[in-house]
Amino acid sequence: AIDSIAESNRRLKALGKSVRLHLSLGGKFFGAEEEREFRSRLDCDDLALDLDFGPEQTRAAEHFGFVAGEEKANLYQACAATLFPTFYESEGMPVWMVEAHAYGQQIITTRWRAIPSIVDGSAVFLTDPGDVSALAAACIGAITADGFQQNRNQFLDRFTLNAHLNKMQQVYENLATI
Repeated sequence: AIDSIAESNRRLKALGKSVRLHLSLGGKFFGAEEEREFRSRLDCDDLALDLDFGPEQTRAAEHFGFVAGEEKANLYQACAATLFPTFYESEGMPVWMVEAHAYGQQIITTRWRAIPSIVDGSAVFLTDPGDVSALAAACIGAITADGFQQNRNQFLDRFTLNAHLNKMQQVYENLATI
């Protein structure tokens, strides 16, 4: 993810665009080595922001650690897209996708496990795991696409309590006819 942000910003600068991407990373690291690599990567020159975003915004990525409640809501509302290029072996139905839909986020993720069958539409950008160039192109595409309403509607149609109860009722009604 962090390499794709650096590549996206390099491309945006080359195109003469006055916008840069910023990665707000939440959650914990799997281990101390992963965290050390991330913190070391933050110091690389390609993550220095070349536009003035204020004294607090000098790097193109930052780590917030575990976030919940209002802090998580504020992070989602401040972002244009959710980037989650997973290839985690046990990835099934990621909670972050439901949250991203709820906030109307553009979704940038990988063709991994069941993810492509869960998300669809023009507000979703799918890439192959490990393809930094494709992730960078998807990041740029996400900030120029307008998928808020589509993702919000998918959330309302698929992931609310009423949607769940309606689907459960349909299952029981179908079972009753067998």
